[in-house]
Amino acid sequence: MHDLNITQLKHHAAIGGVALNWTHLENTLQSLLWRLADIDVRTGRCITQHIQTRSLCDVILTIARESPAYSHLAAELEGLMKQCDQLRMKRNDTVHALWALFVGPPGEVPKVINAGAGEVTGIVVKARGRLSLKINHTTVSQIDDISEEIIALNKRFAEFAAKNLPNSKTGETSPAET
Repeated sequence: MHDLNITQLKHHAAIGGVALNWTHLENTLQSLLWRLADIDVRTGRCITQHIQTRSLCDVILTIARESPAYSHLAAELEGLMKQCDQLRMKRNDTVHALWALFVGPPGEVPKVINAGAGEVTGIVVKARGRLSLKINHTTVSQIDDISEEIIALNKRFAEFAAKNLPNSKTGETSPAET
């Protein structure tokens, strides 16, 4: 492990903000599913706690399309889900990157990948059929922008639910509704 400088610490806090705000969005999506499917909070949590966000969005959209009571909402939900999927990829690249990484071949002195002033380097690793490494140089402001996008989308989902769906059996509200 290496000592982190103040710029890196600010980045880490911003990355934590992305993760935290995403959990609030996931909670709103879970609540949306419970309301669409008329499921109580306890049963809903038992089910949705095991569903990844992308699958959760697919389930919500499928229920809306296939339910006569909600089919008229499917187009609006589809637009929100597309935004959610694009934001999910940004979130994943941010939260799962290898940040402030020291690199170098085994046995050699590690080197820091150069980043510009105020930037920290992250490596986004993907391995879906082929290994891909992408180096990102990111600022705190850019990461904070992702958090703001998540907050705004969460609010849009909460407003959609409040406007279009009956009150939930859950007795809960999403963080965006409070």
